Amino acid sequence: MSLNDIFYFFVPFSDIRNNYVDPLIILGSIAWASIVVAADITIEIPSDDQGILTGVLTGTLGFLLPLYLSTCIDKNKKGIELYDAFNGDVIALAWEVASYGDERKEGEMDLCDAGDSEAWRLYKKEVFDILEAAPDILKHVFRGDFDYGKIKNEYVRDALRKIDRPVQLKGECIGEDAAPVEAMMFLLVTILRNLPVKQDKGHIKQIIMSKWNDVYSSYGTCDSLITYTEPLLFSYVLYTAMLIYIVFLPFGFSANSWDNVWISAIVIYFFISLNSAGVMLQNPFQSISNDLHIFQTVSGAAKNTRCIIRKIEYYGQRNECSQTMQYLSLIHI
Repeated sequence: MSLNDIFYFFVPFSDIRNNYVDPLIILGSIAWASIVVAADITIEIPSDDQGILTGVLTGTLGFLLPLYLSTCIDKNKKGIELYDAFNGDVIALAWEVASYGDERKEGEMDLCDAGDSEAWRLYKKEVFDILEAAPDILKHVFRGDFDYGKIKNEYVRDALRKIDRPVQLKGECIGEDAAPVEAMMFLLVTILRNLPVKQDKGHIKQIIMSKWNDVYSSYGTCDSLITYTEPLLFSYVLYTAMLIYIVFLPFGFSANSWDNVWISAIVIYFFISLNSAGVMLQNPFQSISNDLHIFQTVSGAAKNTRCIIRKIEYYGQRNECSQTMQYLSLIHI
């Protein structure tokens, strides 16, 4: 277990690069409580009134923060489900493409490439290369660290860069990485529609395009969930209540003692941890740089989808593929 792993036991401090506000609030509350004790600061407010104020703030924070955490957990779960649906549609499209070829009778399907022409084999290879890259492209876009240089397949990387070029529109320039998923979907639909057949008797193009629509629909649903952020008004109310609570908490103790410092720290840490955990959990595409299963992410699903797509592609290239299909044909007869 590394030092970075230990930080996850102290949730607000586990992702300081992306959330440095919550740790500062905890440290600030400790410093303020220490100042109150050391300087013996008092306020001219009756203890009963102070109790009412701290009680209202405690109840407010005790309601808002668990509710926020629950919402973030639901968003994490729903995000993983939608990403799995996207991957499932990508795999379904891979199976559909793998089942067609140009040396078959009308309506006949198998997964072997032995009887296919070079045009069909190139067609399948280009489609499978795009489909293999699709899960990682979507993952890194939603994670916020997408870079075309991370795409290993040279054909896909160069093709997407040509599509997703900077474009000048009404004085505003769209950056190079403005729409990598849309570029990927455009490249995919372009390849899919270029079926190497003279006449589409089996309506293959219509079937394949319906699968493309399923993939794009899954992406759109996932995008609407992941890119949604809670209104700033909620954050303003939450942090304002937290700051007021921190200010008055040290004055709510029965005696001015150094014990008030660590008690205040524990109380504030509890509330802040709920908020920090929610910030981390709500995005299942977040990168966790260790082997601990702190919370479920989509990295495993992306890897599994890549492997399945390659297995589908390579199945038709195996020597025993045609023998297996002949055996199945005899059983069917």
